[in-house]
Amino acid sequence: MQPDGQPREFASNYAPAHKLNQINPTQSIRPDTLFTVDDVLKSDGFTHIQHVVNLALEKNSTLVRMANQWFIKELILETNEGHLHLAEAILDMHGGGPLTTEQIVQDIGGIGQEALPLQVFSMNYKMKDDARFDEVGPAGEVLWFLKQLEPSAVQRQPDMLAYQPIPYDRTSLSRAALQLEAELKDEYSPLKPIEHNIDAASVHLIYPHRRLGTLPLNQEAERIFPFALRTERIYTTVVDLTDGERYKAWVVRKYSYVYGLLPLYQKHSLPIGSTVILRAGEHKGEISLEFGHHARRLEWVPIITVTDGKISFENIKRSLTAEFDPLMLLGVDDLEGIGKLFQVTRNQQQPLASILRTIIPPLGQFTASGSVHAKTIYSAVNIIRRCPPGPILATLENNPDFDYVGDHYWKLSH
Repeated sequence: MQPDGQPREFASNYAPAHKLNQINPTQSIRPDTLFTVDDVLKSDGFTHIQHVVNLALEKNSTLVRMANQWFIKELILETNEGHLHLAEAILDMHGGGPLTTEQIVQDIGGIGQEALPLQVFSMNYKMKDDARFDEVGPAGEVLWFLKQLEPSAVQRQPDMLAYQPIPYDRTSLSRAALQLEAELKDEYSPLKPIEHNIDAASVHLIYPHRRLGTLPLNQEAERIFPFALRTERIYTTVVDLTDGERYKAWVVRKYSYVYGLLPLYQKHSLPIGSTVILRAGEHKGEISLEFGHHARRLEWVPIITVTDGKISFENIKRSLTAEFDPLMLLGVDDLEGIGKLFQVTRNQQQPLASILRTIIPPLGQFTASGSVHAKTIYSAVNIIRRCPPGPILATLENNPDFDYVGDHYWKLSH
């Protein structure tokens, strides 16, 4: 109908030749350049298209979203407290979860006679605002877990992983220091985020992560793990490519680590300084992990000990089966003693320069010049205080107590 009320007429399926059915050769669009739906979905610009569409949909107060699915709010089925109590009981029976919403709805006997997808969406909408439930699915998938049954390290960041910021002048760092910082890829380092997709990510296992069975979510690893921006915790599967064994793990986005890999680390006796390579798994929500497994061989490992609060290192031969950075390789036998030292250092907020003066001399005994590589210093500092490389390198470069001897090696001034 036209604005003046007159009907409009159209022709369809018009077979004879007509100029409106012909592609003008002078036009820039040719049949071989036309995009199909699949072309658009696979294009680099599709993420931007999604973002623009989602922004527009979010402005519509009549719509709600769950796991990238949109629905009209007024058509959502009514759910009550009884349904939520039943959902809680079902999850509790399954060890806390995770369970799909379909499983929960079916196990509680449904929430109406309508189609299952509508029941599922309605249940998701109700559960997302209830503090008892945690939505832990990877991107595009909804999985539920009971918060009270989640591991404590998933709900709360362990002290050993918590960095208490140390003020320093970042502009004072030399180019060589900045390059070393980028090489170490600490999750607390203010490195530029990676915007493009990558096939693999590498992380270094410093003591806190090795001790607790966590993986750091550095700038590379963030591009590998199956993030869902709607949730802080994501339940995932990590596959050990050495033997195919699978481990349930948690991506804790808020604190930038993955928890649940201590059994894997212990199985392979991974040392401090191991380099772990991550790749997307074969199945959605899975991550593959490898670490350069090789035949067992003896290596000299500097073992840290604490006696009357004083730190010392002793070179001891250990049998290792994993690749590692020799400059970051350290060992800890006295876990209780190191734990107490960590708490004392943390509670007293011992200055970083004081920590460096404590660890450099005993580490320097392993070199003829008495010097220690910055990587080794970084690895050792993190045994007794969580700290990214930036403040350590700034202290070394700007404090007269430390002398640079070249090639990232430092020693105590005399």
